[in-house]
Amino acid sequence: MNSMTLPLLLIATGIFIVLAVRSRSIRSFQFQISCFLLLWILGEILSSLTSIFPSAFERFDGLDMQIHLISMIVFTSVIWIRFYYSYRTGYRLIDSLNSLLK
Repeated sequence: MNSMTLPLLLIATGIFIVLAVRSRSIRSFQFQISCFLLLWILGEILSSLTSIFPSAFERFDGLDMQIHLISMIVFTSVIWIRFYYSYRTGYRLIDSLNSLLK
């Protein structure tokens, strides 16, 4: 693993924490995507730590993949729930560029 991976992941964590706080609403898409990315980055940080310090993090073996699975479930849930509410309220999703230009 590259020596720059962990510091870059920590910088990305800080960026997405700031974006989540600035969104000011749990219902905003920015907040929800920031939470998904924070979970994903947390899994990557754990994966990076287990490759750098294998003996110290051996009991967390496989936890990084479980965190990735949880982040994908969160992402799928966000997309499906937003689709369901847009469908229920009658909003049309943009199907093509032509429907956007009309």
